[in-house]
Amino acid sequence: MRPVQRARLAALVLALLCGAAGAQGTAPQDEDQALRLADLAPELPMPSTGKTWHGHAELAWGRSLQRSLLGPETWMAQQRQSVVLQGEVASSADLRWLGSARLDHSDPAQAPYPQALLSLQEAYVSWRVHEQLLLDAGRINARQGLGTGYNPSDFLRAGALRSQISADPASLKTNRLGTVMLRAQRLWEDGALTALLAPKLAEAPSQAGLSADLGATNDRSRWLLGWSQRWSENLQPQWTLYGADGQAPQLGFNLSSLVGQATVVYLEWAGGRTPNAIAQALALPDAPRPWQQRLATGLRYTAANKLSLTLEWAHDSAAPDREAWQQLQAQPAAYLAYRRWAHAAQALNTRGQWGLYANWPDLLGWQRLDLNALLRLNPEDHSRMQWLELRYRWPGLDLALQWQAQTGRRGSEYGSLPQARAWQLSVRGYF
Repeated sequence: MRPVQRARLAALVLALLCGAAGAQGTAPQDEDQALRLADLAPELPMPSTGKTWHGHAELAWGRSLQRSLLGPETWMAQQRQSVVLQGEVASSADLRWLGSARLDHSDPAQAPYPQALLSLQEAYVSWRVHEQLLLDAGRINARQGLGTGYNPSDFLRAGALRSQISADPASLKTNRLGTVMLRAQRLWEDGALTALLAPKLAEAPSQAGLSADLGATNDRSRWLLGWSQRWSENLQPQWTLYGADGQAPQLGFNLSSLVGQATVVYLEWAGGRTPNAIAQALALPDAPRPWQQRLATGLRYTAANKLSLTLEWAHDSAAPDREAWQQLQAQPAAYLAYRRWAHAAQALNTRGQWGLYANWPDLLGWQRLDLNALLRLNPEDHSRMQWLELRYRWPGLDLALQWQAQTGRRGSEYGSLPQARAWQLSVRGYF
């Protein structure tokens, strides 16, 4: 399907959605949070005319153990000051203006950016045309998928991570850049249909600290169609079809189900014809485009004491297998280019990854003390990454202590990263 044909298809769906505004129906009812599909439902009912703004300021101090090819490991001091602002202005009962942005000043800087780094995450207008129809236009952080650490059906994630302040998967999804788009959402009883168009606005990403960086998210024209329909009390699958200039259409699928009273199983899958990951990273010409598939599947258990544990397996058939991964490590320039591409695309470095994630609000019954932790294991090279956070919450103030370690032999996914270990203490005040 040619780019013009794909754009026409998405535009046609947008027109059909708008034409259906007069149809009767009711919005889907709320259900258990674990069974919701990410960003499938529209925003909450609009407030009365007025302003609702909030944000926080954060100070962070820490030290990291840096690896070196030419000498011993050395400890380096790190500090960061951040300001985050988000909110909305409702100019009428059916029209809202929404935005969110963060400004980070890091010492040392987050390479390849300068010390002061602006991330314009969202800035868009939302119009409720009808009870069952929403139109949005502007920069929107449209997240997809059920996976915790890896989201193969989240087709708009590539290039969107401008400022990384934590290894927490929730932080990576929330703090990334949105994509400039026109989006329509049509609701009916037990279902929803979404269509979006994202135009090309720039040729390449910008490394300027105060840039809106439209090239990171809108360097090519893209479109996406999403549909979901509840099949039963516990089953509401979601299908997505995605297309972009220079890429064959990609199909995505999400499904979760409640097993018993405390366990959720989920599957997130994406597939389509595409070159292998090394060919994409190195921009190899005329690379074959076989059918590739990516998935994240797991289960999440929540105990009576609020402890939530998630075990997840992630796979990408386009990523290098063990033999190709070892061969790539023997080519320093190609290896570095591939690692940079995989980081920007938020893709798996190798074909598989295990992840264990934990969240424990009110740890051991201690009110306002939260625990967040993760363990990631690469079975191809046996390297691993561990991250732990303890956060104590007062009214209007958080105090957090984070620790991170990345281990493995030289050349492995986590053993080759410059930072071997790190700790950070942060204070966050809300306003």
